[in-house]
Amino acid sequence: MLYSKEVISIHNTEKEVFLYLKKTRNHSYRITANKISMTLPSVYKNPETIDKHKNELLEKIKTLLVAQPKWVNTEHILDFPRLTIVNDEYALIRKEEGIYKVELLVNQKKIYLPFLLTDNDKSRLSKLIIQAYHKKIDARVRYINAITTAKTITHVTIKNNQSTWGLCSSRGEITLSLHTLFAPLWVIDYIIVHELCHLEHHDHSPRFWSLVERFYPKYKLAKKFLKERGMELAY
Repeated sequence: MLYSKEVISIHNTEKEVFLYLKKTRNHSYRITANKISMTLPSVYKNPETIDKHKNELLEKIKTLLVAQPKWVNTEHILDFPRLTIVNDEYALIRKEEGIYKVELLVNQKKIYLPFLLTDNDKSRLSKLIIQAYHKKIDARVRYINAITTAKTITHVTIKNNQSTWGLCSSRGEITLSLHTLFAPLWVIDYIIVHELCHLEHHDHSPRFWSLVERFYPKYKLAKKFLKERGMELAY
């Protein structure tokens, strides 16, 4: 559940800060190109308690951003000439004149964008990518499931989720963040395996990580990639 939203400024760069309350034991955060997502346990009910832990976590994040400017990314994934989506490389083409809608041409591997990109344009692009890649992601999740956990999968969805790379429900629903699709395929596969292993262990216990390692031995490399470069995958 989204609890609050604010904006902070670091190194002359503004970042939106989202605070989520979830069923978890941990205080965690994720830094992307222009957003910070913080997660606190939903057992916290008192606003003063929530604000206390939020401010402590936010101070930790600010200290990190000041000490390591690399986390303050001034270039976003759509600022570059090419975008990779599930190993498909697209040319990003800006329209400099007139008014244009965002277009995703899967067969031509081209994405047309207005020169001045609005939040509505980004939202439209997100929907187009989800529509174009849902079937492919669904098939990959089910294939990896068949050769690993072999659990029952009820639904596979892609959502424009800023706080997590993936989610798994006790009902067998697997959800991947849209921005996961911009990662290298070997990292996408790790995220899929990670969520599938939650069908057996709904926590991050040693037994869970042992299962992840069994099915994905180089999982630590994928975790390292997401920690160090995950912020580059959001727009």
